[in-house]
Amino acid sequence: MKNLLFISLFIIGLSACNRDADDNPVDLSDDQLIENMVVAVEAREVEPETLPSAIVEDVSLNYFETFLEIAEEVPAQGYILYLADGNILYYDMNARLLEYRGNPENSSVFQGRHPHGRCFRRLVRFGSMLPPADLSDAVVDYISENYPDDSIRNAKAFGDTTLVLITGPTILAFDGNDEFIGERNPLDHCTDRCGPVRPTTLASIQSFIDAEFPNVEVRTFCRRLTRIFVLVRRPTGARAILIFNTNGDFIGIRF
Repeated sequence: MKNLLFISLFIIGLSACNRDADDNPVDLSDDQLIENMVVAVEAREVEPETLPSAIVEDVSLNYFETFLEIAEEVPAQGYILYLADGNILYYDMNARLLEYRGNPENSSVFQGRHPHGRCFRRLVRFGSMLPPADLSDAVVDYISENYPDDSIRNAKAFGDTTLVLITGPTILAFDGNDEFIGERNPLDHCTDRCGPVRPTTLASIQSFIDAEFPNVEVRTFCRRLTRIFVLVRRPTGARAILIFNTNGDFIGIRF
């Protein structure tokens, strides 16, 4: 009788453990989550403004050197973000940034291709944010002397390069010795260089901007594949990127 009671209690306890395991599945690694999203057939392109606000804020703050070009949602799994500079970001459904730490050479999904994009630099990864107050005197003095009408908005350490966003909106690059390298164009891609735009198309785009966004200042433009990106400065000093097709038709806006 005692043996039967013991066996019954053991089975009940085992069943409870199994239920707990089903209710609380083991968390997947970032690598596995990213691979699952990449192979998911349910991925669909979405408008950036429909993304969770935490993701939009993270991209605008921590990736000011570029901008979000295309966003995809993988239902019940997360989001895939394609940046204009060629890098790819992944977030889970809780808006947590995922980082692939494994070797893509060993992945049956990527087969050597890096999941964060062909432009991803493995050593410096995505860089690290740098409080403007931590910038060297040499960098601050250079900006004060050469960009007296602008103020520092953000900064980032990217390996041996420091990027500084000022209210131009302009991105300045400095080397490891705090020497000025040059201005960075946020429309640039690491491999797909900007192509020429027909004068008639540029005129059409300018007419559209004058009519629909009369208070912005056009800074530069870039054509890549089937899209034309136009960097403009808003009255507040912040930037916006207007997107057109190669016929000059307006598609959307990014910030």
